[in-house]
Amino acid sequence: MSLLVSRYSYLCSGLILNFTFIPLHGVYQQISFGFAILFTIILVFVLILAICAGFYHGRNRAKLKSIRPLLTLIALLCQDHYSRNYFGRLMTFWTLSSNLMIMLALQLLRKWTIIQLSVLIVLNVITILIALPKNVFKTAAMRITTIGTEIGFIIINILFLVMHFLENSGSYQVRLILSWAVVGVNAAIILFQFIVKIVEFIRLRRKKKQEKRKQKQEKEDSRIKLRRPHKFSISIQVDPNRSWNRFRSVHDTVRNLK
Repeated sequence: MSLLVSRYSYLCSGLILNFTFIPLHGVYQQISFGFAILFTIILVFVLILAICAGFYHGRNRAKLKSIRPLLTLIALLCQDHYSRNYFGRLMTFWTLSSNLMIMLALQLLRKWTIIQLSVLIVLNVITILIALPKNVFKTAAMRITTIGTEIGFIIINILFLVMHFLENSGSYQVRLILSWAVVGVNAAIILFQFIVKIVEFIRLRRKKKQEKRKQKQEKEDSRIKLRRPHKFSISIQVDPNRSWNRFRSVHDTVRNLK
C-alpha cells in the first residue's frame, strides 16, 4: 500500500512502458518484464478489492465476508471517505482507476495531443462531480482540496490546449507567457493545498481546546453540585374530597353486598 500510495503514478507509468515496448533482449530486460507482470497482478488485485469495498455495505457484507481481512489492505485509501455513502465508497476505486487512466492517456496518446488533453479534462470533471455530493469525504478540508486541485488541473490542461493551437502560429512570446502561467498554476495548487491543511490544523486544534474547556467546566460544575448541602423537604397535602370519595365507595360496596 505504501508503494501504491507514494509511487502509484510512477508504477503505472513503468508498467505501461514495459508492456508497450516489451524489451526482452537481455537478462535485465527479462527480469524487468517479469516484475512488470507481477506488479500488474498486484495492481489488478487491489483494483478488484477497491471495487468490492465500494459495494461492502448493507446486505452485501454477508456475501463479502470471506474477503473482509483483505479489505484492510485498502484501509489507508478509505480513511478519508465516508463508508455509508455510495460515492464515498466509490471514491477509493475512482482514485486508483482515474490515476491509471491518466497514465494511459499520457503514455499512449502522445501523438494525439488534443485527444490526450481532452481525456485528462474529462477525468478531472468526473472527479469533481463525484466529490461534489455531501458526506463523500470525512472532512470539508479534504473535499475542498480535491475539488480545488482538480480545477487547477483543468486550467493547466486548457492552457496546454491553447499552447498546442498556437504552436505553428509563430507567437513565441504568447506561448512563453502561457508556459509560465502553467508553472504559476502548479505553484498555486501546491500553495492552496498547504493553506487548506494549515487552516484545517488550526481549526481542529481550536476545537480540541474548546472541548477540553467544556469538559473542565463540566467537572467543576459537578464538583460544586456535590459540595452543596441537599435540603430535603416533605410536603403532605390533604385532599378533603379524597376521604369523602373513599367513604362513598365503601358505602356503595356494602350496599351491593346486602
